[in-house]
Amino acid sequence: MFKDQINKLSQLLLTSLPGEESHLEVSPLGRLKSSEALKSVQSFRKSAVSLVLFEDASSLKSILIQRSVYKGAHSGQISLPGGKWEEFDKDLRTTALRECEEEVGIPKAELIDLGVLTPVYIPVSNFSMIPYVFFHPSTPQLIIDPKEVADTIVFDLKDICDEGALKLTSVFVSPKQTLTNVPCFVINDRVVWGATALVLNEFRRLLMNTELI
Repeated sequence: MFKDQINKLSQLLLTSLPGEESHLEVSPLGRLKSSEALKSVQSFRKSAVSLVLFEDASSLKSILIQRSVYKGAHSGQISLPGGKWEEFDKDLRTTALRECEEEVGIPKAELIDLGVLTPVYIPVSNFSMIPYVFFHPSTPQLIIDPKEVADTIVFDLKDICDEGALKLTSVFVSPKQTLTNVPCFVINDRVVWGATALVLNEFRRLLMNTELI
């Protein structure tokens, strides 16, 4: 049903990315563009995430995860499946596919590569993150790794494409710091902010600008 839209989307990912301007719409106050922030960073870690699209009940959907609680900067947060580049990974696309299979059980052989969104630098963990977009030709069976994933969130892409999809929230960072007026998406009652919101907003701008959804 969505064959033509998926083909067009693949073309647009090569030619018409909204880029970092779309990131600024959902960035916490004071956050620099990733390209600007990286100018003052001597070294950073590499990572990749997967934005997996699939058709279900006559609509296009995607998947987020809630990370398990651990000792780290992104404990318990809502994110896209993904993780850090390992030396045995051929490239960051390999990282994205491997992490997606490990975390939510989607075999890499079942995913069709559509393209890449704009990189996002994450200061709190010093990662430069590459978002890859994949298409699964059917509804994937999700099998989570409970060590890394507490829950999965399946959502309709229409839910992020409304002009009123963006909200403002307060984010508890530490006992000494709470961020206020942070732009976010609320998806299935989960607050999605930070790097994941940046990725989703660029993708929604791509969809909205081209009326694919």
